[in-house]
Amino acid sequence: VREMQLCTAMLNYHASTRERIPQLSEFYEAIFNITGKPSSILDLACGLHPFGFPWMKLPELKEYHAFDLHKPRTRLLQTYFDHLSMEAIAHHQDILINLPEEYADMAFLFKESHRMEKREKDCSARLWDALNVEWLIVTLPAVSLHQGHDLREKHNNLLGNLLTKTNTHWERVDIEVNKELIYCLHKTR
Repeated sequence: VREMQLCTAMLNYHASTRERIPQLSEFYEAIFNITGKPSSILDLACGLHPFGFPWMKLPELKEYHAFDLHKPRTRLLQTYFDHLSMEAIAHHQDILINLPEEYADMAFLFKESHRMEKREKDCSARLWDALNVEWLIVTLPAVSLHQGHDLREKHNNLLGNLLTKTNTHWERVDIEVNKELIYCLHKTR
């Protein structure tokens, strides 16, 4: 119970994770109903998302790699992982410059692709091609942060456009939980 309270408090520090708190269990359940439960995860541009781990319900998880640009955050996450005795590493790494090389069953890229595209056009497609994963879970907001504008069409178009620029064939399943668009992308050979 104390761990869940601590994790909830940490998730509350950032707007994108705070929005997800009321439906965390439903969020992961919806993803894993499509993909199955992974035994290894790359959490890309993770922010505070790893504090959602208790809601993932992944007793068979063997490896977890969290990547973030913010060094104090990666130190905090590594302390958290060590406390849980998880086989997890927090990487201080710019994933657009140093592409992740680790293999995993699944990669998470939550509410970041639209921001990354502002930094460098089509960089998401390059990143997705480089990932050594079976599943890539990309999420984008369905509405603007202050609930003012519907972003579904814009973000569906963004994702579709990026997929046309990849060299990898991804099968796509779209779902939505609590105004978060979830794109479950399965790499096909």
